[in-house]
Amino acid sequence: MPSNATTTPTAPASEVVAGGPATARAPAKRPAETPAVSAGSSVFKRAKVELEEDLASQDKEELVALVEKYHRLYIQSEATLENASQIRQTIQTRFEELEKKVERERVEWKEETDQLKKNLSFWKGKAFSMTTMKTKKRVMGRNATA
Repeated sequence: MPSNATTTPTAPASEVVAGGPATARAPAKRPAETPAVSAGSSVFKRAKVELEEDLASQDKEELVALVEKYHRLYIQSEATLENASQIRQTIQTRFEELEKKVERERVEWKEETDQLKKNLSFWKGKAFSMTTMKTKKRVMGRNATA
């Protein structure tokens, strides 16, 4: 037997084939990773290593400039969101004002329309009574002369 410390004792071939104690003592295998997971993991690990190398290769001034740039963009986006919120509130307020104005005008229009209808009815009645009076006078005038 060689003096190698990493050698493992082997079981006789009869025990291995028969599924004897040698197979029972074998260490349990981990379930194999699916190819997609292992490939994805290696891509992720490779990208992470590349990013770390890129960051390590950039000098401090470039990194500070990038951080400042993204900080400014973040502040601008917050300002944009706040501005959008103010615009939405302004539009909502204006819409409510216009709704109230339309309702007032609708009520005024209805009142004016009702008044015009009353006036029309009044003048129709006047016209009818005047025509009736003229007709009566004509009829009476004919009867009186006849």
